[in-house]
Amino acid sequence: MLRRVVERVPAGICLLWGRELRIRLVNQRFYDLLPDNGTAIGRTLGEQFPAVAADAVPFVEQVFRDRGVIELADHRLDFDDGVGPRYYDATLMPIDNSPGEVGGVLITFRETTEEVRRRRELEHELTEEHRIADTLQRSLMPEDLPDLPGLKLAARYLPAGERHR
Repeated sequence: MLRRVVERVPAGICLLWGRELRIRLVNQRFYDLLPDNGTAIGRTLGEQFPAVAADAVPFVEQVFRDRGVIELADHRLDFDDGVGPRYYDATLMPIDNSPGEVGGVLITFRETTEEVRRRRELEHELTEEHRIADTLQRSLMPEDLPDLPGLKLAARYLPAGERHR
């Protein structure tokens, strides 16, 4: 029954057990969202993903130490699969072995790589649009104002539209 429930979860699931961080349970989404390094069950986190273990292990150890939940947003992982960086939202939760003793850490995650890439593209586009608008604004300003006796002249650019009032 538990296995069927775990398989239906739309996020990747991984249960790391013991201080050696041995993978005890995963679902198919785990395999879908991470590089294919073969069967994970029974392997340590470092054996399964040596390239990212140094980054991930401190978070897992913090859950063991503090017995608290850690939530990561758009966390970058650099696997050694040649794909480039990948980004994930993840939640790490302590799983009690006995009262007051953390026996393992349950990790649920989803990949956000495409969202991060799209956000960066949009930020780049917005920066470029701002640069273009700034250039246009400057081109609309007069370089020199006439020198009229008794008058002090100034010029400024005020954008039009409801948003800028």
